[in-house]
Amino acid sequence: MSIVLSAVGLALNVLANALLLYRFTVHSVKNNALATRISLLAWLGKAIVAAVNLIVFGLLVNNSPGYSYDEGFWCAVVSIIDSGIIVIVLLVH
Repeated sequence: MSIVLSAVGLALNVLANALLLYRFTVHSVKNNALATRISLLAWLGKAIVAAVNLIVFGLLVNNSPGYSYDEGFWCAVVSIIDSGIIVIVLLVH
């Protein structure tokens, strides 16, 4: 389940970054607004999918005494925070 959610999150991340790249390289006002809106939705979707992925992982992992999360878990947490910041910046923009 986590691999599928990670793949969906990665696809949304690639889409969002491609649209931002398009937005800042093409000089068409109409298309820029649309690309920014779709990119915002993709970033928001990525943050939601990543949060669901972490929740599912937390429910499925065996949290025995002495268990500690590795760097992959904390990278996912930082990724969610970064996506949230990007969504806020795009909303303000």
